[in-house]
Amino acid sequence: MTFPILTSLVALPIAGAAVLLLIREDERNGPLIRKTALVISVLVFAQTLLLWARFNPDVPDFQFVERHAWIPSFGISYAVDRGAKIDARDKGSRDTGNAASAIAGHRFQVLDYSEGLVRVGVQSAVPHPETAKFIRKLLADRGLPAPPENRIVDSICVVELCQ
Repeated sequence: MTFPILTSLVALPIAGAAVLLLIREDERNGPLIRKTALVISVLVFAQTLLLWARFNPDVPDFQFVERHAWIPSFGISYAVDRGAKIDARDKGSRDTGNAASAIAGHRFQVLDYSEGLVRVGVQSAVPHPETAKFIRKLLADRGLPAPPENRIVDSICVVELCQ
């Protein structure tokens, strides 16, 4: 088993903050608080250097994968192993939650958001064409299907609220 460096990079600053909260703040403890914060920061920095040194750019797979059973009786686990799931599908929202939208192929969640075809909450949809282009490339590289290019909001927003 390898050292869980990603989990440690998340947990160490949190643990350090908890330790700092336990130190009583007064004039006598000022240097102790600063030294403790410095030691924790140096440890985190050292871990990032270790991560950088162990990274192999020639390996196409995800590196530093961590999976731990958290609450096994409920099938809950903790995982730090992947980035965004580029082929994730939308199960339906106010913009895509209907049969016509599904038939038109408007359930490519990551791509639809990057193309500005789906609103985030009550905010207007904002297109990010460079991100959409990159996601399309990733989909193609992995042999995953992608909807046609040059879709517009009118092609996805088919519910009465949008018209």
